[in-house]
Amino acid sequence: TFVIVMLELLILLALVATIVADKGLAAFPLEAVSPASMGIGQWAVAFVFAILCYAAFEAGALYAPEAKNPDRTVPRALYGALIVLTASFAIVAWVLTGVTGVDGLQETVGADPTGFIFTVTGTYLGDTGIWVLSVLALLAQLACTLPATNFTCRYLNSLANEALLPAVLGRKNRHNSPGTAILAMTALVIVAVLGLSTLGVDPYTEITPVGFGLAALGATTLQALASAAVVGFFLRQPAAERHWWKTTLAPIAATVLLAAALYIELTSFSFITGKDTPEMLAVPWIIPLAAALGIAFGFWLRKNRPHISLHLAAGDTAEAAAEIQRQRNLLRSGADPAVPELAGEK
Repeated sequence: TFVIVMLELLILLALVATIVADKGLAAFPLEAVSPASMGIGQWAVAFVFAILCYAAFEAGALYAPEAKNPDRTVPRALYGALIVLTASFAIVAWVLTGVTGVDGLQETVGADPTGFIFTVTGTYLGDTGIWVLSVLALLAQLACTLPATNFTCRYLNSLANEALLPAVLGRKNRHNSPGTAILAMTALVIVAVLGLSTLGVDPYTEITPVGFGLAALGATTLQALASAAVVGFFLRQPAAERHWWKTTLAPIAATVLLAAALYIELTSFSFITGKDTPEMLAVPWIIPLAAALGIAFGFWLRKNRPHISLHLAAGDTAEAAAEIQRQRNLLRSGADPAVPELAGEK
């Protein structure tokens, strides 16, 4: 995945450099970054697309148990990825706008949305550039799918290790990866797509837009709730453990901005999916329904499985979490974990 991403960045860098060499400063039209440009086209759809470009960004923390020094490497990797992604998206989009001009961008891209980037590449990098970009585009789809599968399966693996899903999903292969969860997720996707296809639902024109919109809503909702939870958690901690920026101002600002993003996504859902039927407009209710079921399950868990609920997602470090998991496994097997508070719960 790393090699594919680096090759993509190199081909885009070559394209940007060639365009700038041809057009000079005209490759960076100031009109493209002016407030007036917000009135061109359906900016809300572009906004949601931008949100999704960073969706699951926080999932990098899931790899902490597999990192040698997660307290340092995970934050560095996340900040580095954030900088590279933002700079790449901004520069490439700006330069491509310089090719068509702000006024002609919507018409040009709208006439051939999937082929626009290849047309520009052919103009500036020739047939070789088109061939390289085509191969990288296919590999990029694989590179996008793999991380999405990885972090989704790690969520399943973590939930299984918390005794919230069948224990079989918590198994790892010889590479320390959640192999069983990956197989289960792959089978689920295949069954879902084939099942919907037999009902006449097109995977590309119908499933993908709805999934696109739901993914944006779900990711933004979770991130907003997580930001609010950070504020609430540290307000209950001693003042010495709080930081005016990291634990207070930054998460408050994130909560407010993400709530605003969620509002834009909800009010633009019909533009995202391309349909405004009553059934389609009711789709976003899946998220609050899932949240309500999750909250109800949490209360049930607290009442009926207190030994799981009490220590759910406990442990400030990978080592602490592993020790808690070891104690839970001992409890499940009937052995004495030699930890009074857990033994008493049993």
